[in-house]
Amino acid sequence: MQEVQEIFREILQEKEIKRYVKPIKEHHKETYNHVMRVGLQAMLLAQELKVPKETLKSIGRGGLLHDLGKIKIPCKILNKNTLLTDKEKQIMDTHPRCGFDILKKDNYEDILAMKIVIGHHEYKKHSYPRKESKEVKEERRVPHRKAARCSEIVAVVDIFDALKHRRSYKDAFPIEKIKELIHKEFIGRKALIQRVIQKHSKS
Repeated sequence: MQEVQEIFREILQEKEIKRYVKPIKEHHKETYNHVMRVGLQAMLLAQELKVPKETLKSIGRGGLLHDLGKIKIPCKILNKNTLLTDKEKQIMDTHPRCGFDILKKDNYEDILAMKIVIGHHEYKKHSYPRKESKEVKEERRVPHRKAARCSEIVAVVDIFDALKHRRSYKDAFPIEKIKELIHKEFIGRKALIQRVIQKHSKS
């Protein structure tokens, strides 16, 4: 754990990461706290899965940046404490694409992290669909299987963290309720759910 925490601190000092994390914090503190937790916890889970160090770093960056696109979402939607309207949901659903587009425009060098940003919601029951297009083919410059596995790791941690902590629209759920909901919401490998829950029990 100590090694991963040190690597995570190093990532936070990267010029590009600072550049992207700062506007997240300024735009929406709750999202900032969430991505900080997801970035570290995704790396800790990846370490358990014996992921190579460079891939581990990409997972950390992807976890930190997975909600970067929410800086384009109005706070009145992010802070809404009731169900979103269909129009508001359509706006919210754009955040993975917005985050990816920001990174792409800046020629961000960690392509695997970018794949995590655009792909992490595809492991959720109500995923944000991507149409087959020239842009999607470009996003697959990283071998698909590797990118998928990394996105899956961030996705399960993302869902667990969202259930565990209070959000504007809900209170924090107890662990038994989290177990019930995460099995419904996460459509990736179920073994990852068990690992995340075990990590929670040890903390």
